[in-house]
Amino acid sequence: MFEALKDFFQDRAPLKYDKNGTVTSEHIRFAVTALLWQVIQADDNVLCMETDKLFRLLTKEFDLSKEDSNELMSIAQSKESLYRVEEFLDVVKENFTEEQRQHIIEMARNVALSDETLDNPEALTVDLLAHQLGL
Repeated sequence: MFEALKDFFQDRAPLKYDKNGTVTSEHIRFAVTALLWQVIQADDNVLCMETDKLFRLLTKEFDLSKEDSNELMSIAQSKESLYRVEEFLDVVKENFTEEQRQHIIEMARNVALSDETLDNPEALTVDLLAHQLGL
């Protein structure tokens, strides 16, 4: 528990632990990844810069191995994840603090801006995600 608080306050892997100080489950990590993947897909133009940025963020923010980050991204790209957005939003709202949800929105902005342009569909998706997460 103290390690979780220490990591959180030192801004190391801020999403590694949920709001109760428990290591985030694979399901929670998948929910975040799938929601962030929606930002990448928003403009119908998936760029390597965006996927690379998401990969680096997942690895850092959840303190994951490269293999685990790759697996999350592969699953998030499936068509099934498109139909589970409401479930993913609920998982994130139930398991993360407001500060952590704001951090997820910052991650979404970073992914959207990774190609140095914020396309209108990406901006709208980030704004909608913030609203849906109660921010």
